[in-house]
Amino acid sequence: MLLRPSGRSLPFLRLLLIHIAGESYYRFLPAGVVVGESVKVFMVKKYSLLTTPEIISSLMMRKFLMGIAQALYIGLAVMSGIVLYSNGINGTLASIGLALSVVLLFLFGMMGYFFAKGELGKALFSALIRIPVPCVKLFLQKNRMSFLDTDSVIKESIIRYRRESIIAGILFLLGWSTELIETLAILLSVNAFVTFGSVMVFEPIVSFLRSVVFFIPAGLGIIELGYYSSLQTVSTVGTVAAAFILIKRAKEVFWIVIGVCITAFLGKTRNDKMIFHFSSAIIPDFASASNTVNK
Repeated sequence: MLLRPSGRSLPFLRLLLIHIAGESYYRFLPAGVVVGESVKVFMVKKYSLLTTPEIISSLMMRKFLMGIAQALYIGLAVMSGIVLYSNGINGTLASIGLALSVVLLFLFGMMGYFFAKGELGKALFSALIRIPVPCVKLFLQKNRMSFLDTDSVIKESIIRYRRESIIAGILFLLGWSTELIETLAILLSVNAFVTFGSVMVFEPIVSFLRSVVFFIPAGLGIIELGYYSSLQTVSTVGTVAAAFILIKRAKEVFWIVIGVCITAFLGKTRNDKMIFHFSSAIIPDFASASNTVNK
């Protein structure tokens, strides 16, 4: 919607499937964001006439708008929790949440400034070219124009389509807020006595932790500790907290399976050859399941 690719985009359903496929890798691979974004670029390029700079620009704009939306989500959720449930709010968590919101707004605001100036890709290229690895330097030199083209596409979209950017940002903000509803629904299902105000304070902070520890598959261990500690501050017993965490993780396993299956389906060529292969040494369960289905 933002990049206006002159009819060369994808049908919404196909784009949705590609998005689910790419996002699933965030959840079970170390630094899965790199693999997930690569899957998205490859799939979009395979099923559309979009150029690589346009695809990368769209992903960068998505990260930017998601970051701004997350910063607003954390600040608005914490402040709403304080106003509506001032007596049952943990003051330390609330202070951390508000501080995070301010810092994120500043960082992504700077990112937006460089986007509008059309200099982010150029700055990124200048930083990466300093890496003293010959193969990396060669790759960057061959793709220098892609960095500059990406800058120009983003600059045009962020300046010419401000209304669309605002709409997209609002949609991302609504998307973040669904995490509050999901967490509250799971807590109610396990009979946890937690106020919505408490959820409004600790859920955005724990959600932010996942973004910080992206190099750990699904934030394994860190997210559990964050939820467990947060629930203990609101007098939730350990067994209830454990049940809540298990349900959260079960949801993620569901989407991992769905995403990998979609990747296998969309990754086929016209001759039914698989472009993405799952090595049994890396993903044994998915590989064995795939072999069973094929037989």
